[in-house]
Amino acid sequence: MNRENQIPEFLKLRLSSLQRFLNEAKETLHLGVPGVFVRRSDVQGPTVGITVLTHGNEIAGMDAIRRLVQENTLDKLIRGRVIIVVNNLLAAEKFLAMLRMGMPAIEGTLAARKVDLNMNRLPSKLKPSEPKYEVLRALELRAVWRSFEYALDIHSFNAQSPPYIVCPTNHLDKNLLKGLPAEKIITNITKIQGGRPACSFYGQKGKCGAIAFEAGNHYRIDTFENAYEAALQFCRNVGVLPSQAIQRRKYTVHKVVGSIMATHESQILLRSLKEHDFVKKGWLLTRAVKIKKTIPAETALRAGHVLFAPRENQLKPEKVGEEWFFITAKPKPVTL
Repeated sequence: MNRENQIPEFLKLRLSSLQRFLNEAKETLHLGVPGVFVRRSDVQGPTVGITVLTHGNEIAGMDAIRRLVQENTLDKLIRGRVIIVVNNLLAAEKFLAMLRMGMPAIEGTLAARKVDLNMNRLPSKLKPSEPKYEVLRALELRAVWRSFEYALDIHSFNAQSPPYIVCPTNHLDKNLLKGLPAEKIITNITKIQGGRPACSFYGQKGKCGAIAFEAGNHYRIDTFENAYEAALQFCRNVGVLPSQAIQRRKYTVHKVVGSIMATHESQILLRSLKEHDFVKKGWLLTRAVKIKKTIPAETALRAGHVLFAPRENQLKPEKVGEEWFFITAKPKPVTL
């Protein structure tokens, strides 16, 4: 088996504690909803949400909240309350079960990312009649999500690249971002992607200071540390944990302006693309082959730079029906 496809030893050693924590989460209720932990201070203040496992395979987020809960870190709250949520309980259970049974890392990552639907591509209106687990879970969590005034949604990813921050809109609240262990900030992605991310439902009528944090590659130990440090720093930034002196960091801001969709499994990529490569408007980037049904070729509707480039030698899409990659405006430097 390819070494990069193996479950690393540090994660094997944590599987039992992660499974015990998931079992505890399933029995922990808030507003009658399982998978929700609440920690309060005695002083009035904001309600802060920390959500993880929006995708069931992104296990670093669950390890971060396990540490927050089990190490009593949130007993030091100076005001407000923190609500910790395992968003996609069933997908998380599926992923841990597959790891225990020896599923290779990459295949397990793709197979256990969701149950029925990508929870970051939800329909604009959640309907109880929709027979998909992620929609029903979002409906179950709706009252919890709406209580958030600030929120951090923790993720990880397949690529071997540094962590980054996602601001769903084009608004950059620098106070929320300072000190987070990342190199780049992605903005405006919600307006471009198909479907709504879970965090777009956070807060009353969408009024929530919500960001997503992509902590790094799923199976690197530093990703687990990044996820935990981001959760702590976010709580400091919104004032529910005591502040600490931090060094200013340099980031690059990438505004998403377009995307290339993976519309069919027969599509192939016509150009070798790397992260930040420049794409000219009108370039033909994909086409479909060997099928009777006509699938339109994908061309770049706007010039820009590649974001979330396909993995090397990945000529076919991993996730049909979603964006293959995005296109951004010229990156801009910022120091926070």
